[in-house]
Amino acid sequence: GQTLAVETLMVTSTTGRIAANGSLDWQDGFNLDVHLDVEERNGEQYQPFLPEGLIIGALSGSGDLRLQQSDSGFAGELRIIDVTGELNSYPLSAQGNLVYGQDGLQVDDLRAASGSTTLSLSTATGQTASISIGK
Repeated sequence: GQTLAVETLMVTSTTGRIAANGSLDWQDGFNLDVHLDVEERNGEQYQPFLPEGLIIGALSGSGDLRLQQSDSGFAGELRIIDVTGELNSYPLSAQGNLVYGQDGLQVDDLRAASGSTTLSLSTATGQTASISIGK
């Protein structure tokens, strides 16, 4: 078939790295299925690309990314296994699942915490979001 298996693809910079393993298939459209491990020791360098007042420090995490592009459209899923780091000088953690398809974006149990603030977000197809923000 027309599949490329990626055992390990590593992209490094002076302050971090991204490692990916998985597969790329282009037989019936475009399909990407990868596991990502990310480590960034100096997220502040990305400040010019972020909203004002949002300062990211060190970050590390892992997740699974699936993307499909075919004649019927685009779909994708990002499963955040675990992200930890620093946001505006407070500890940051996040987990959850984001799915995009013909019905739009669905958020499945996205949980994030920064300092004493927590966020929990879930949606279902055709329903409104359930948001909980606590301190």
